[in-house]
Amino acid sequence: MISLCETLLVVESKRQQHVPRHAAKQRIARMYQTAFARPPSESETAAVLAFLAGRDNNDQGIWADLAHVLINSKEFIYIN
Repeated sequence: MISLCETLLVVESKRQQHVPRHAAKQRIARMYQTAFARPPSESETAAVLAFLAGRDNNDQGIWADLAHVLINSKEFIYIN
């Protein structure tokens, strides 16, 4: 069963066709806000930027991969 949040993350991963390097942080923040209802921490942002480093930010597959990572995280799956 696909949840609404999963759908939103996948849509967000495909939303923009061109992502300037400086806009990556805003896109990361939107994806975290959608998945977890909170902004990413500095360390989470740094980890995602490291993941994106050396890759083409316009490759929608990379953003879809990030969406799947967020969906499969323990924070997304379990309620505290």
